[in-house]
Amino acid sequence: MAVTTLTAAGTFNLKQGTGRVLGLSCPVAGTAFTLQINDGPNSAGAVVTKYGVTPSTLTTGILIFDPIIFRDGLQVVLAGTPGELDIDWI
Repeated sequence: MAVTTLTAAGTFNLKQGTGRVLGLSCPVAGTAFTLQINDGPNSAGAVVTKYGVTPSTLTTGILIFDPIIFRDGLQVVLAGTPGELDIDWI
């Protein structure tokens, strides 16, 4: 299990191959800080949005949900004024 802390806007490819996102924590929300989680990119460079088809605005707190399963890789896209997002994944 890994926990990755992101504190900047951008596109982050955290893992290649299969895995799961187990939960999220947002201790600092930032301003208009948005999140999208994608499966990919695959060998052709394509991604499939798994969370935040319309990027969701982050608020302070912990988000726990059924695991998000990805096949090709874990890509996280953050936009807006950075806060802090902690991603628990395997």
